[in-house]
Amino acid sequence: MDGPEGGSHDVQGSLVRRDSYSGFDTSESACRGQDGYSDIEGGAQVQVVDSSGNTLGIGNLSEGRPGPADYTSTHSYTCAFEFAVESVDSDFYKLVIGHRDGPTNSDEDLANTDWNMDLGLG
Repeated sequence: MDGPEGGSHDVQGSLVRRDSYSGFDTSESACRGQDGYSDIEGGAQVQVVDSSGNTLGIGNLSEGRPGPADYTSTHSYTCAFEFAVESVDSDFYKLVIGHRDGPTNSDEDLANTDWNMDLGLG
């Protein structure tokens, strides 16, 4: 189905996981979630599905990058991932990362953000 903007698009974005230091398995150059968030790690599958649950495209999370600590917050550490899913085309898009359902956006909503989705978790 051709969305209102016409044709397929690449969806890209980021996922930033926020937690206390104990919520991450981290080194100086990479990080990943642990405990209840162990599915959030580099290589985890990212799916874009349509309103009927049909898979439109699949990508993967990049390796997690540790962010600077913010000691003013109980969620003082961050781990950032990037993703891209190529050539999706529908009227509505839902993002699924690992076993987690993400937001649903219309074709128009994503066109207004240049097909970019920036998400937070935690």
